[in-house]
Amino acid sequence: AFPASINDPVVNQSFIFCQPDFSHFPVSTEQDIDSQYDDYAAQYKTLFVSGAGNGGPTNQARIYPSATCYNGIGVAAYGGSSCIGPTLDNGRAKPDITAPAGVTSFSTPLVSGAAAVLMQAALRGDGGSDTNSAFDIRTIKALLLNGAVKPADWTNVVPSPLDTRYGAGVLNVFNSYKQLAGGKRSYI
Repeated sequence: AFPASINDPVVNQSFIFCQPDFSHFPVSTEQDIDSQYDDYAAQYKTLFVSGAGNGGPTNQARIYPSATCYNGIGVAAYGGSSCIGPTLDNGRAKPDITAPAGVTSFSTPLVSGAAAVLMQAALRGDGGSDTNSAFDIRTIKALLLNGAVKPADWTNVVPSPLDTRYGAGVLNVFNSYKQLAGGKRSYI
């Protein structure tokens, strides 16, 4: 059973789930962590924005849970220390996005704040009366990823749609907001 709803549409998490030596848990444990986050997000409509991890002191540079959950956003640090994808369990594309910072504890709040701003704009109807549906956490995630700017060395390989280091690219809330507002001039 889940704990009671925390009543927040966006949750910033700048921590990782790992062993004391920064090694990964067994795949089954990491999948269980992801499932718990995904189930909670679906039930309570909560968007979890989680740091990918900073790589640790050893060569354990793969992205950690909860940044690996399906219904959340895994954030890496652009221009800093950050874990990379794909996921250990089934090779899914992660991280989802990066934001400028030296470590993920600073990049993750930037993405959380951008998600909150987009949710506020959606509820305000900035793109018209039908944009209230953009408050959905899946839509907010899509807006953020679609608005990201790809660095010059961004690349992906089939079948992955995202770069293993940058995800969809570097956060650009203005591009994301323009998509929400449908090109209308409005200020967030």
